[in-house]
Amino acid sequence: MHKSFAAVLAQERLLEGKVPAAIGKNLPLNRAIEFLFDLATCKSECRGGNHVMESLLGRIVNQAIASIMLDATGFHDEALGLVRGMGEITNLLALFRLDPPSFRTWVTLSDTERRKRFSPVKVRLVIDRNGSIAIPMDQHAYDQLCERYVHVQPSTSPNSHEDGRLKHVGGHFQSRGSAELQQTLTYILLQAAMLAASIFDRRDLLQELSAMLRVL
Repeated sequence: MHKSFAAVLAQERLLEGKVPAAIGKNLPLNRAIEFLFDLATCKSECRGGNHVMESLLGRIVNQAIASIMLDATGFHDEALGLVRGMGEITNLLALFRLDPPSFRTWVTLSDTERRKRFSPVKVRLVIDRNGSIAIPMDQHAYDQLCERYVHVQPSTSPNSHEDGRLKHVGGHFQSRGSAELQQTLTYILLQAAMLAASIFDRRDLLQELSAMLRVL
């Protein structure tokens, strides 16, 4: 396994741009992205079918790489805002794992009906009522990302991660912002990878991913 898989992908797309060294050393993050990339692209095995599930995983990988690129250039708020989208997809994966028929329903509904029946809050409520697994991105985490990095309010302070809460317009790298992105991103990607491993019946990887998640 390439231990800096995420950094390599990001650097390729940044045309020799640099990413924080910590990204390259973050084994759980790189393992999760590598596995999701493999499944999304049918790199090692193709399951056939309509590839809808693979496309969902591909969206997660793309958003993960985009967030790493934004983080590297000092746009930490924007990078963290993308994690919210990854969390919504990961929650969907959790629902499909708990209730496999719901995936077929989700695929076949009209756009309007899908938005009504599978809104982020309704998906979280179904997972919560089931109670057999933790919600990958719960209400508190979702609200925090929305309020701090997606929605605007009178107290909005762009890219303020340092002591003194200085506002930064334009990219300005801040170690605290990068650390928050890395922690949040690693957690949600490990959750996504574990759920994908279960859905794709890759039991060989579940133990490894579970062990990584436990030490975060």
